[in-house]
Order: sequence, then structure tokens, then C-alpha cells
Amino acid sequence: MSDQPIDLTLLARHETARLLEGCLHVATHSEPLAGGALLASERGTWCNFACGIGLDGPLTEAELDRLETFYIERGQEPRIETSPYIHADALAQLAQRAWVVRRFETVLYRPLRERDTFAPIITPPTSLRVQVVQPGDDALLRTWARVQCEGFTPQGKQVRDEDVALALRTIDHHHSFAFLATIDGTPAAAGACEVRGTSDMPIAALFGHSTAQQFRRCGIQQAMIAARLAFARSRGAVVATIGGSPGAGTERNVRRMGFEVAYTMTVLVKPGDGLASAG
Repeated sequence: MSDQPIDLTLLARHETARLLEGCLHVATHSEPLAGGALLASERGTWCNFACGIGLDGPLTEAELDRLETFYIERGQEPRIETSPYIHADALAQLAQRAWVVRRFETVLYRPLRERDTFAPIITPPTSLRVQVVQPGDDALLRTWARVQCEGFTPQGKQVRDEDVALALRTIDHHHSFAFLATIDGTPAAAGACEVRGTSDMPIAALFGHSTAQQFRRCGIQQAMIAARLAFARSRGAVVATIGGSPGAGTERNVRRMGFEVAYTMTVLVKPGDGLASAG
């Protein structure tokens, strides 16, 4: 890749398209709407949100009604995840219908150039091994899914079967790959990488990283990032992205490894009594 600056507007468009394509594969129910889609999955899981809508202009009243009804009928809080490039009129329409900001998520990026080297800043344990889990290895894939889910499950709670099933669907298509880290043969961390080719900007998205509690703070996340960056470049990606909560540990780690903030995603919701929240 050349040293020309990344067009962040174009990156946001491609990243939204990548996210939409992947989530359409993961969701158990979907419906096209206003240039994007309404996505639904197991109640209370993260894959219950509208993606890619409102980027090209305002929505009709019928589209707004459908957006809300789609989720309320499922007992799920209506939710939109959108880049800053949502059309101003669409944003105003949502505000008029009592939608509110729930939280923000930072999308970071780094170019992937031939001369680049990828290595963790903190030296990980010498017995660390990072591998790509092969698609046909069902037992190891379930181990990967449980390790990933454990990191996102509140302490004291059990990993739910529906979360494991959802995690497995995220890597059940040809764009996504599961990475498992072990220390002395013990599963220590899980993560994933999706590589989506486009003619002008092939993107690799790093997502779903989780480190087991007993193996945290010893450089494993950085080692997993380095392994996935090298893999993504070998697959032809010219830029990598990763999302995280502003100021959280993931953001600090990836900035140490050459990532910069591209833009901030906004999570908008319409709260209602008895509706399940995806967080």
C-alpha cells in the first residue's frame, strides 16, 4: 500500500458495508430498510440492532414505524449503531421520536504496508502459541467460542448457550477466521479477524478478543493483535480496523500498536418497559 493518507469517509462506508454483510450472515432474522438492514438474533444478545440505515437521507414515517415495530414485536429495545456520517435529517427524526444516545464506540484503524512488522510491545509468555482454528475442527471451535464468551460474561454469571451459538456464527463464513491463544496448552485468549475484499480498500476487521482472567496483563492481547495483522496483510488487506469503548484497555493497547482513531460510532436506542437491552 502507498503512503497516501486513508480516506476516512470512504473507510467508514466500507466498514459499515463490511459490518452489515457479516451481521446479515450472523443474524437469525433480517429485513432490508433505508439502505441498511434490521438485524435480530437471540433475545438480549448483541446482534439485535439496525445497521447502515439513514446514511443517504431521511427515513419515511413508514420506515421509522417499521424500525421500531421490528424490535418491539420481539421484546427487544430498538437500537441503531451508526457512524458520524448518518444524514442530519435522519438523526433529527430519531430525536423527535424519543431515541436517545446509549453509548459510543471508537473505530480505530492502521494501514498495512509491506515494510511493516507486527510484534507486541510487551513480550508475552514464552509458551504462548497463537493459531488459526481450522473451520472443520468443531471441538476446538467450541473451545474458542467459550473462551471468547467468558470474557464478555459478567463475573459470577454462566456463559449462555445462545452466546456460544452466536459466537460460532460470527466465524462461520469464508471472510472470518478464529484465532486461539494457548499457554502451555491451556486456552488463554480468543479473537477473530474478518478480511473483506473491495477493489479500492480491502479491509481487515479485528474483533471479538477476550482473554481469560488468569492470563490478563501479560501481553497476550498485543500478541493476538500482531498475529491477526500479519495474517490480514497476507490475505491482501491494506487497512485494519478495530472497535472498542473510548478510553478502555483495548483502545490503549491498539494505539500502542500503530492504530489511530478513525471515527466514533454512536449507539442510539428507544427504551421501553419490558424490552431486553443488547447493552
